Amino acid sequence: MFNKLVRLVCFALGGHTEWYEPTRDERGRISTSGHLEGYDRADTWVPDEGIEYPDGTPVLDKCAVLRENPGLAFRSPLLQVGCGEWQKMDTVVDEPLLSALASPQSFGVLALMCNQEARSADVRKEPGPFDYVDVPYFVEWWLRHGARWGTIVNRQIVWEG
Repeated sequence: MFNKLVRLVCFALGGHTEWYEPTRDERGRISTSGHLEGYDRADTWVPDEGIEYPDGTPVLDKCAVLRENPGLAFRSPLLQVGCGEWQKMDTVVDEPLLSALASPQSFGVLALMCNQEARSADVRKEPGPFDYVDVPYFVEWWLRHGARWGTIVNRQIVWEG
C-alpha cells in the first residue's frame, strides 16, 4: 500500500526532492515534499518503497544547468503541487521589518528581493521567484532554462532526447 503519490522528482546540486500530492501524516501535518540526500545524481536514483510513482510522472535534472548558472535557483518560481493557476506573491514587507531583516545575520537580501517582486507583481508577465506555480509550469520553466527531463515508467526514469 502506497502512502504518498509523487507528482514530480527533481534533482539539484544538494540532493533530490520528490513532490507529493498533498497528504496528512499521522500527526495531521500536511506533507507535500521530501528532500532526500544521497541521490545528487539522477543515474543513482532508486524509488522509495511505500511511495507511488505513477507512469508519466515528470523528472527534472537541474544539476548541469545550475552548475552553469547558479542564479537560476533564486529566479525560479516556487512549486506548490495542486495550486492550479499562478499565485502571485504580492505582500510587501513594511519598512521596520525590512530594516531588521537587513542586518548581517539575517535574510535581508531575500527580504529585499521579495519586496521588489511584490511591488512588480501586477506588471510581470510570468511568475517570479516568490510566486507559486503548479507542476506543469514549473517543469516548463526549467526546460526553457536548460534542465534535462524525463518521465517515470515502471518505477524507472526514462530520459527524453
